[in-house]
Amino acid sequence: MKLHMRQKKLHTTGNLPLTIKQANRGIQTCLANAKRLTQAAEILAQSKFFETASFILYTALEEVGKAFLLMEYQEDSFEGKEGAERALRESFRNHKSKLKLSIKSWKQDEILFKNFLQLNPQELSIPEILNNTFENVSEILEPIDFNKLAKEYFKKRNELLYTELKGKRFLSPNKQATRQTYKELLNIMRKVTARAAFNAYLGEFSFRHGGSRTQIAHIIKNNWPSLLAELKKLKN
Repeated sequence: MKLHMRQKKLHTTGNLPLTIKQANRGIQTCLANAKRLTQAAEILAQSKFFETASFILYTALEEVGKAFLLMEYQEDSFEGKEGAERALRESFRNHKSKLKLSIKSWKQDEILFKNFLQLNPQELSIPEILNNTFENVSEILEPIDFNKLAKEYFKKRNELLYTELKGKRFLSPNKQATRQTYKELLNIMRKVTARAAFNAYLGEFSFRHGGSRTQIAHIIKNNWPSLLAELKKLKN
């Protein structure tokens, strides 16, 4: 399979279109802000402001969601899809769209890990393991309503900041979160951030080798030694 680098820019009206490289800088900016927000949440949690800390973590999840939106844009731009930047800018302002991508990433990783453990590396090559794992994950994820989950998460997010009026009762935000719920959300946030950072790296590696993330198995197969060398450098 021969890979060709396709058009990296889209012709849109108004502002100049984002290039794949510019989108990558945006990804890094979003992830850096998500990290900063997470640190702020941890400081608040130390003083037992678990509701405010949790609210900030939901906001951090949205920032990571922006990074995933930019990754999707890179794929669409690589394929030369019309309206990609317009869709990106609309989703960038949509709370539920951003939460949806972060939640989907978290669920996907849980399933990926379970499926990966079931495969036998002695019988399959690395690219084959990747292909089989992602195929299984897609089948399991298909029936999950991520729009509904994002709506539920957004509702929880708002309950952590604003006083609610239900019937004749006023519910304070500090009654909506505990240390345990905060820790669970922090754990999700860390997993999602790690996944986004890894996806961003794979994307940058793929585009640099003339393909996109959708062709990652083929790219890894053809560039396995150089990928290992880069990963070792990152580890050190």
